Amino acid sequence: MSKRVGLCVGFVLAILSVAATPSCSAPAAPNGAGGSSGSSASSGSSGTSGSSGSSGTTPVQDIAESEPNNGPDMAGMQNVGVIDGSKTLRIKGRLDSGGMNATAYTGDFDGFAFEIKSAGGSLSTTVDWTGSADVDAILYDSNLNALAGDNTAAKPISQSAPIPAGKYALVLFSKDQPADWTLTFAYGTTPPGSSGSSGTSGASGTSGTSGGTGCIDATVLTGGYWQKNNSFEEIHFKDGGSLDDGYYLPPSGTVWSTGTWTLSCPTITATIANKPYAFTISGTTLTDSGGRTWARCAPLSNGECF
Repeated sequence: MSKRVGLCVGFVLAILSVAATPSCSAPAAPNGAGGSSGSSASSGSSGTSGSSGSSGTTPVQDIAESEPNNGPDMAGMQNVGVIDGSKTLRIKGRLDSGGMNATAYTGDFDGFAFEIKSAGGSLSTTVDWTGSADVDAILYDSNLNALAGDNTAAKPISQSAPIPAGKYALVLFSKDQPADWTLTFAYGTTPPGSSGSSGTSGASGTSGTSGGTGCIDATVLTGGYWQKNNSFEEIHFKDGGSLDDGYYLPPSGTVWSTGTWTLSCPTITATIANKPYAFTISGTTLTDSGGRTWARCAPLSNGECF
């Protein structure tokens, strides 16, 4: 694809970058040291899982990348048509360059517009490529709002999730090097085969006795912005139980969502854009329910991480 340099102006579709993540500094020490944690009893044995049903097959339709496909809107991307359960789409192409500075992506990017006409199904996407480039992908709705994406060094990228009927765009880019890639789309309203019955779970063991109740001070929690490790996502836990959750999308800036939070040490229970989230406090870091860590960032002049 043709090289796109200096995406700090105009249209950009960018996943939250690892390469430009600012350094984070640990916050002040916790309010008090916690007591020793009690030992947990062993959990019961898990039941045996049932067997999976047989997978069905759908034909594969190969499509070549067509330039130009780099916007500045969905009309300027390659339209691959309707994605439904009748076939799997496989597209092959090339990112001619990669790169990123502190505020914007400076390399090539490839965008693909498509439509889902049936409600109640799931979209599965896979991106694989040759070489050692750090390729990422992001899914947008028809208004170019970011819905999902991958900003890690995973190779290949594989995601599957329910998707409503509508028009969408998927965009690929590389943070560092050119890459020859293969992108596949698959849509289904039911699993390919019926799943076997799940085994019965074993009984849970009895929890050990908890130690002391040391916890992070609330002023440390609310006194700055918390950044997710290797991500352009930040959260500000505000006094009074509200929060701001932001994704930094160069060059347009940070896109914010609002929510609420409550603290019952060591657990923070939160809602972000009406979706439930949970964080566990461990010393001066937070760990979310997905196992990702968060730390207080060294703030910029605006007080934010980015």
